[in-house]
Amino acid sequence: MAIRHSISDFHGWWRNELADLIPARLRPIDRRPAAAVLTIRRDGILIAPSDPSSKLETVIADDAAAAVDHLRQNYFKLRIGRPAVSIIIEQDRYLKRQLSPLRLPASKMAAMARLDMGASTPFSQDDAFLVCGQSNQSNPESSYVVVKKAFLKPLIDQLRSAGIAVRELAFSGNGSFTPDPKSMLSVLPKTRWRIFINRLRTATVSLCVLGLAATVGHFHWRNLAAEAEVDRQILAAEKQASMVRALIAARNLKLDQVMSIRNEKLGAVPVVSIVEEMSRIIPDSTWLTDVQIDDGKVLFSGFSRSAAALIPILEESRLFRAPTFRTPVVRVANQQGERFTISMDVETSDG
Repeated sequence: MAIRHSISDFHGWWRNELADLIPARLRPIDRRPAAAVLTIRRDGILIAPSDPSSKLETVIADDAAAAVDHLRQNYFKLRIGRPAVSIIIEQDRYLKRQLSPLRLPASKMAAMARLDMGASTPFSQDDAFLVCGQSNQSNPESSYVVVKKAFLKPLIDQLRSAGIAVRELAFSGNGSFTPDPKSMLSVLPKTRWRIFINRLRTATVSLCVLGLAATVGHFHWRNLAAEAEVDRQILAAEKQASMVRALIAARNLKLDQVMSIRNEKLGAVPVVSIVEEMSRIIPDSTWLTDVQIDDGKVLFSGFSRSAAALIPILEESRLFRAPTFRTPVVRVANQQGERFTISMDVETSDG
């Protein structure tokens, strides 16, 4: 698998180097340009003719089905060959992230993009497309974009069902970003015969390249250095992601504990309030020897000239509920009054 990725990376690098040597005026031009340009915006899909001199009006379709229906009725009534369109995605419909200002091998850039997408963005490969950029001499940075499938996949499926090809996929606001052909396979899968031709072309070019020993040696040295650097960055990113996950878990645990304590505090009556209420309503003819307050219950003992009179007094308080004698009232020899032990509940703030 590593050898396959190395050959594929070398083929992509060599192809880009050769393409940069060809003057722009000599590069092949598509003889069948797109008939319309579909722009995915926040308010819908903008459909405009690619030919500025066309008399067709620019309209906005609410969804993919309406856009394809408009194309059928206004652009492709008379089919000559396979119709094609271009798709442009507005800047607020995708997320672009830069991996490195340097030019990385395609396989390593794809691995780093998948790792960065999972660690630094809220998206996953199940609900979003990941498209890597194609680096060259004029734009050596390694970057990728993330597009939610909910924005793009319905339109592509509708176009494919209608037999309409997508000639180009561009991202508004990033004119220097060129999608990598291999990365685009996840968005626009090719037919079997195109895949076979690409594989045959890759094999032919790879065999020719293997004869260039000096170039292969130079590439091998650069690839080893880049691979070591990328592996180091991936390992560091994985460690950092693990640390972040652990910190988030610890933070959530602390928040749960604080919230639990806060809820208990909100529902509890302060001890000071209980003591003040008892001091206010208990008559001076009664003195206490022991008071225990625990989990919303009060247990106190003491002496009183009339212990039975304490129960109605406590029942009238808004703070206490269900006062009862825990032990029989006893008159102690050589002591003034009756000895008693009373327990009662404390009314919490939530009633």
